[in-house]
Amino acid sequence: MKLRRIGIGLAMMAVAIAVLLVAVEQPGTLERKAILHFKVEEEPSVAGTRLHLSGLCGESGYAVRSVRQEIAGDELYLEIAISSVVLRKGPGSFDEWVTVPPSVRSVSLGKEKAMIWQRGKRL
Repeated sequence: MKLRRIGIGLAMMAVAIAVLLVAVEQPGTLERKAILHFKVEEEPSVAGTRLHLSGLCGESGYAVRSVRQEIAGDELYLEIAISSVVLRKGPGSFDEWVTVPPSVRSVSLGKEKAMIWQRGKRL
């Protein structure tokens, strides 16, 4: 009887750990308001404009995984994917170059689409 309780307890603990690990690994999107020391520097280039983006993830316990780009009309959307550092080692900072085609008028960041750059204007 006592061994059975121990076995059930260990099984429940294993399930709880598995659920926790799956929940922790769920990737998220870094929003503009959660970026520390955020910089956008513009550099003209032959292919359009190049933007140098850098900053530090202000979400405690998360690391930057990747930066995804998508163009819709005259806007470029950037999404910075983050995940828990518990399972995936990685930097908390990012340092990316993004080429902005001449047809793009503005660049937005995150699911909230915070505008970070607009052609011909200083934000």
